[in-house]
Amino acid sequence: MATAFGSTSGPIYPLGLLVVAAAGTPVALTANVGGSTAFGTGASPAPIVASQIIISVPSTNTGDVQLCFTGQAAASGSGTSVIVNVPKGTVYTLASPQLSNPFEIGRMKLDATNSGDSAYVTLVIF
Repeated sequence: MATAFGSTSGPIYPLGLLVVAAAGTPVALTANVGGSTAFGTGASPAPIVASQIIISVPSTNTGDVQLCFTGQAAASGSGTSVIVNVPKGTVYTLASPQLSNPFEIGRMKLDATNSGDSAYVTLVIF
C-alpha cells in the first residue's frame, strides 16, 4: 500500500492514480490507501466517508472511466451500477449538499471503457 497523503479525517485525502487493468473489472477506490479512519475500534473500524469525490481522467486515456457501486461492473446489468461516466481529459466532482449524508467510498469502485485506462481520485472531507 502506498504512503497516504492528506488525512482520512479531511479536508483533502488523495486516493492516487487508479488504473483499471481490465475493463469490466472495477478497482476499489481504496486500492492505494487504507479504507478506514482512526475512529471506531480495531475490530470495527470506521469507514472513510467524503462530502466530495473528485475524479480527474487523463487525456491520454483511450476512453472514459465510470464511478460505479461495488458489486457490479459498469458494463454489466445495463450499467445500472454507474453513478457517473467521466470522459477522458475531464474532471468531475460528485458532491453531496447534505453534510450528514456523505459518500462511503468502500461502496464504490472505478471501472473503465478500455483496459489500462486510469483516473486520479481525491476526496474532500468536511
